[in-house]
Amino acid sequence: MFRVNGLFPGWTEALTRMKTGSKWQLFIPSNLAYGTTGSPPAIAPNATLLVEVELLSIHPPTATPAQPQPLTSDIIKVPSLEEMQKGAQIETIKAEDLEKLQKQPTPAQK
Repeated sequence: MFRVNGLFPGWTEALTRMKTGSKWQLFIPSNLAYGTTGSPPAIAPNATLLVEVELLSIHPPTATPAQPQPLTSDIIKVPSLEEMQKGAQIETIKAEDLEKLQKQPTPAQK
């Protein structure tokens, strides 16, 4: 468990838009991750991060949260192998599609 606001911008942006139970694969460009300095030795400067995230639960904040920042890049949603075998497709999520996506129930909520 960790606080969302203590992470780099790309990670925070994705997590604030995920619903509990969802699983996303994130491609985070360096300008929204560790930038030109990287995080040696594990992450090189200007590295694009590829991260698979499953949001298991959300705990209420202890203080009033800041409003989420506007979407600054496309989000690529890559289904798991199991989901792809059932016909799921890779999706590009744009800012104008985000509100509709957030209103849809996740499989866990159906």
